[in-house]
Amino acid sequence: MINTNNNQTTVLDAVIKIYENLEGSKLCEEQMNKVGEELKFVAEYLECSPIQAALFSIIFAIQNREGQAVNFAKVAEHVKESFLYLIKYKKDINDLIQKNLVILASDDDDDDSAYKISKRITDCI
Repeated sequence: MINTNNNQTTVLDAVIKIYENLEGSKLCEEQMNKVGEELKFVAEYLECSPIQAALFSIIFAIQNREGQAVNFAKVAEHVKESFLYLIKYKKDINDLIQKNLVILASDDDDDDSAYKISKRITDCI
């Protein structure tokens, strides 16, 4: 856990801070650095890269807010970046799927891929 001013930060605290701080960020390096400690903490916990930790955190928070699977367009909307630009992170999403941290689900609204965090993983966070 991250020790900040004698307080222990949980994984959930870190996920929430990442989600909030990356809103509208376009995943730029400056914004990623602002939550660098949290990204490292979540990445170590999940055994993934910092960008994967960021994507996981965004999907986790949107899913919990909306109560449904999250398509990549919603991730792009959250960070205020074009869908086309974020396609470069598809491999990172696929790695999260292979690690069973994210589940591929279908989005009935537009036949687009959607992602969700399993209850087992959510309970661990």
